[in-house]
Amino acid sequence: ARVSTLRGLIPLRHLVEGDFTDSGHVSAHWRKGVKPVIAVTTALGYRVVCTPDHKIQRSDLTWVEAQCSIKDKVRLIPPTFAEKYHTVYFNDTPSMQSAITVNDDIGRLLGYFMGDGSLYFGKGARHPLQSHAELDICCTRRDQDVIENVCKLWMDVFGQEPSRKVHKAGNAGGESVRHAYHTYGPFFYKLGALHRAGTDNKWMRKVCVPECIWQSPRSVVREFLKGLYESDGHIVKKQGTVLLFSKYPEFLRDVQLLLLGFG
Repeated sequence: ARVSTLRGLIPLRHLVEGDFTDSGHVSAHWRKGVKPVIAVTTALGYRVVCTPDHKIQRSDLTWVEAQCSIKDKVRLIPPTFAEKYHTVYFNDTPSMQSAITVNDDIGRLLGYFMGDGSLYFGKGARHPLQSHAELDICCTRRDQDVIENVCKLWMDVFGQEPSRKVHKAGNAGGESVRHAYHTYGPFFYKLGALHRAGTDNKWMRKVCVPECIWQSPRSVVREFLKGLYESDGHIVKKQGTVLLFSKYPEFLRDVQLLLLGFG
């Protein structure tokens, strides 16, 4: 479970003494061994995984154990985002430390990447930190404003000018914004957006809310959601509903939690 702190939405296991949460400061923490857990899901799809005796607050401000909460109406509290930009630190070499400060532009770029991005490593690539890679974000050709925005972000974040390739399909088709460079693999790896997957165990995009987004302020989270919904969201006009599609249920639950932070 994630807990709202001034550092952002932090996994419970990563809280430290002094962290300020919605319930006050953390005065102490300790491990209580391994216990069975249950998943409590509301009618709206919000979920918490916890021990059976974990207390959940009802809408009338009384408390009930999770295992006894079926049919109770529970209270949802919008989570609190971090107060300032999050910086990811890493060691390029044992004696040299570098950093990436996740600003609004990087937030938007990560949203596009999670929705319509891919990163291709050539044959024989062993690790993203040591391999040349091609970054590709495929857009709908009709959305020239989005394509221009992706190109601008590319220049602002990487200082590189990408190429554009049109894919004809029906009346719309797509247009890829792409470029190969040695820094793309390290960039997305250090921000937690890559993992090994597939039958050949290749490095590829990890569809997730990266940890750096969880620890970012509202403005960065907003830009991440903008890029994501521009990529994989659509509007059902008859219902007036905005939908997001993904084949990853856990990813959708995480996006749902981010959206709750906006009320």
